[in-house]
Amino acid sequence: MNPSWDLVLAIFFIVSVLYGFLLRERVVVTLLGAYAAVLITERWGEAIHQLISQRALTGESGTLPIFTVQIILLVGVLLIISLKGGILIHPASVGRGLMTHLVMALYGFLSAALIASAVVSFLPSATQEMLLSGSVLARFLIRYATWWLILPIVLMLALNLRGGE
Repeated sequence: MNPSWDLVLAIFFIVSVLYGFLLRERVVVTLLGAYAAVLITERWGEAIHQLISQRALTGESGTLPIFTVQIILLVGVLLIISLKGGILIHPASVGRGLMTHLVMALYGFLSAALIASAVVSFLPSATQEMLLSGSVLARFLIRYATWWLILPIVLMLALNLRGGE
């Protein structure tokens, strides 16, 4: 029995939401790190792949897939920013009680959606089509990829506007 991609993605989302509950100050840093990691990977992933794959002196090409380079770059940037990021929000800025937990869960969900949609978009076309044909959740992630970039900013702005309460 092979687990479906929906199961893998669902577990990823559950872990991310729990991360939001347990480490609420860090989840926003992770979200901001995801933004930076996605942008850096999209901008530099192919160039780094070419640099690594080409042997400068011999001119031979390697067989390292671009997806592997992109995932390593994404995870590396995300880890550096998440672990070393000093941009911690104050828990009181997102509310008190149940509101804090709901907002942190939403941040965790949006982080997971942003990261997962980026990873799916890095896949080669044939693999991506195979994944999208077999996974309802992956299709949902890709269909709304732009929203995963926009919604965290909207949430941060909305919380900032109401932050004085």
